Amino acid sequence: MRPTLAGSLKMLAMGAAGGTVLDGFHSHSGTISYPDPVFSMEAWWVPLLFAGAYTLLGVSWALARKLSGAAPIAPVARWTCALAFGVLYFASGYLPVSNAVKLGVLVAGFLVLWLATDRSWGTVAVGLLAAVLGPTTEVVLVHLHLFAHLQPDVAGIPMWLPGLFYLASAPGAGPLMAWLGHGHATATHPSAA
Repeated sequence: MRPTLAGSLKMLAMGAAGGTVLDGFHSHSGTISYPDPVFSMEAWWVPLLFAGAYTLLGVSWALARKLSGAAPIAPVARWTCALAFGVLYFASGYLPVSNAVKLGVLVAGFLVLWLATDRSWGTVAVGLLAAVLGPTTEVVLVHLHLFAHLQPDVAGIPMWLPGLFYLASAPGAGPLMAWLGHGHATATHPSAA
């Protein structure tokens, strides 16, 4: 299952714009820092990184749904889950609690989003894969001194990181990104696309 060219461009644009805005919650809250920010406390390469990450998420989520035979997701659920994911992202930057408590909040947020989307094991698999690949990428970027987490726990990253963009992104942003890339393939009926 491949996205259309127009769908790919939509996913890339949404990933670049939306991901950079969400990352701004971390840079503006003092959760992360870039050594050479160029705009709004962000490095020049941040939109490119998020464009690729969110596009990969959308393609993976759509494929997992196809393989698992999961039921279609209503348009209101797509947008509600994306908004809830943004709230989780905001909380990971601004919630005045320990990293361990943030991890608990984010994992609980993943469970709520998973129950609200499809309750499929495909979504869990995409989230777990992202929870491994994403933090690994961030460890590399931190060790290349391209940015820093300011309250790290292990290997330069905080313990809550796998629970946020990575685990919760599957049910939180996956439905919207897949719909942008595939339209009718993830809609409940033709008029929902």
